[in-house]
Amino acid sequence: MEETLIKGFDKGERRRQNPVYTKLIRPTSSPELAEERRAQIRNNKVRAKLPNDPDFLRVRYVRYADDFILGVIGSKAHATRLLVQIRDFLEDRLKLALSPEKSKVTHATTDKARFLGVDIRITPDKSNPFKTVLYKGRENKTVKGTTRPQLLAPTTEIVAKLGAKGYLKEGRPTRVGRLIYYTPEMIVQNYL
Repeated sequence: MEETLIKGFDKGERRRQNPVYTKLIRPTSSPELAEERRAQIRNNKVRAKLPNDPDFLRVRYVRYADDFILGVIGSKAHATRLLVQIRDFLEDRLKLALSPEKSKVTHATTDKARFLGVDIRITPDKSNPFKTVLYKGRENKTVKGTTRPQLLAPTTEIVAKLGAKGYLKEGRPTRVGRLIYYTPEMIVQNYL
């Protein structure tokens, strides 16, 4: 995976600078013009780097036992092509089949990917607002808040499992006093 597929996929050193952003962020002597430019950046959500730079592609691979996940910086077509290549390799060489319900291409900011029972996504754009910061102690600069990966517990599914075990009171999880004298191992076994 890492030696052939990833090496052949990765491309470019870094994303190119967005020329529209570069033009709007240039210093100016007029404070009114500077504020107008910052407002244009905020209102039009102009990013510093080109988000869909065709000369910058990356793939990252994480594996645990027989589960794996790929993170792709590139187009949906690139990610779909990788999925087909992996499926073909597993079927032809290893005689294994990918699970169709688990194997899919998702967009990290608009959808979640399930890996090892955890939902993974990137913080959406609306939660990363633009802000003005003091740059080098003397001039204001508009910057975008950074995106971050989020690991989310599938709470609705967890609560449903607790309900099936009888650990809900009025539809909400509650303590189970009868387990107080059990060892931690016995308590975990009881919830499984």
